[in-house]
Amino acid sequence: MAEALEADWDQIHLLPAQIEDWIGADHPARYIRAFVDELDLSELGFSHYQSGGRGRPGYSSKLMLRAWLYGYLRKIRSTRAVERACREEMGFIWLCGTLKPDHNSLWRFWRANRKQIKRVFLETVKLAARLDMIGFVTQAVDGTKIQAVCSSRGGHGKDGLKLMLEKVEKTIEELESTIKESGDSSGLTDHLPKGLANAKSLREKIREAQATIDSGEANYVQPLEPEARRMNTHHGKKTTFAYNAQAMVDAENQIITAAQVVTDNNDNDQLDAMIDASEANTNQASDLTLADGGYSNGDQLERAQSKGREVIMPLPSSCKNPKQLPYHTSNFNYDAQRDVVICPQGAELQRMRNRHKEKAQTKCYRNSKACKQCPVRPECTKQKTGRMIEIHLQHQNIEAHRQKMSQQSSWDLYSQRSGIVEPLFAWVKIMDQFCRWTVRGHENVQAQWQWICTAQNLKRIMPVWLSTTSSR
Repeated sequence: MAEALEADWDQIHLLPAQIEDWIGADHPARYIRAFVDELDLSELGFSHYQSGGRGRPGYSSKLMLRAWLYGYLRKIRSTRAVERACREEMGFIWLCGTLKPDHNSLWRFWRANRKQIKRVFLETVKLAARLDMIGFVTQAVDGTKIQAVCSSRGGHGKDGLKLMLEKVEKTIEELESTIKESGDSSGLTDHLPKGLANAKSLREKIREAQATIDSGEANYVQPLEPEARRMNTHHGKKTTFAYNAQAMVDAENQIITAAQVVTDNNDNDQLDAMIDASEANTNQASDLTLADGGYSNGDQLERAQSKGREVIMPLPSSCKNPKQLPYHTSNFNYDAQRDVVICPQGAELQRMRNRHKEKAQTKCYRNSKACKQCPVRPECTKQKTGRMIEIHLQHQNIEAHRQKMSQQSSWDLYSQRSGIVEPLFAWVKIMDQFCRWTVRGHENVQAQWQWICTAQNLKRIMPVWLSTTSSR
């Protein structure tokens, strides 16, 4: 009978084990090391040496980058979790060569290289292009709302911020009065007590939030994170403070070719910028871009058409068969020469006013008298003053696109969109369990999205890399 094997903690090795032999040839950590070794970090803007600060040891930028990339690849994203992994998990231990960077050093590297990580993301795009993993035939763009790290309960409107500021001002006055009574007036100018410093910091944040509301950018602002906006994140709440993460994905192997985070609560103005970013990152334009109706915008269509870009995207008022809806907006004809709209019953709707709607300007047309006497009014409108039709200033571009979307072939192409880009967000939010930013501020959130998209691209490139290395 064979003897069962058991661990022997007293065993002494004649020769020490080599770190290089601790993991297998196909281990993902080797892939991360090979990827980082190919990068010229000084050219990408990284410093050669990353100071630990306050007497802590400094680590090379390559070591820190390897740890962070492997962390995001493994769904380990907090500084303390990466620190713990560098002490306990073999992949991290191997990548760090048994060195153990602390969480403060890890965060300093993260914070100091927020802009550089975007360049690392671009390196994954270039690598995918070299491996022929980008088809440049069809790409799809989409956005997802990800909840901010701040609480939604702290959001305030204009009146709420005013009351909050009054309370903070009163608190500051009381603290300053207490300091003066104690005879230590120097504390007001040199080193502020913690309570007073926090109150003054909060006051500045409230004033920034007030400025945001006064500018019309938002109706509600969270003072602790004034750049976040109320958005529908589909987490059971109507709205919550969030950021809008954008991604352009190539259809060939679902490589992300462009990634961006915006504070707009819709995708209305993002199409042209995302196509530009994708083309700049890959140095080549894709033949076709697919986008959902949230990106439809006359100005965006005009820019795409002027640059010769092919875009398949439903318009908000588009339907596959307008003939089934005789009083659908698309059945109202606009006479540009006479500047009137002719309804399906032949009545002329006159121009009433201009209207700003969702950052776009439209012209409004109505004929209350004709609508009042119209025999089909109940089928056309429920408005007491009669049917109103809005014509976008880019009407010709919109109508040309509407004609394109009336063809079944366009809808057949559009049906590919969800299978190209939406799996990315499902993987990030469900498989990687990333449903909330872990950092504050637009710049930090932007950097974190670059980390996440870099990890997603590395996951897709890794099988190809492993197959090429194993064949050598």
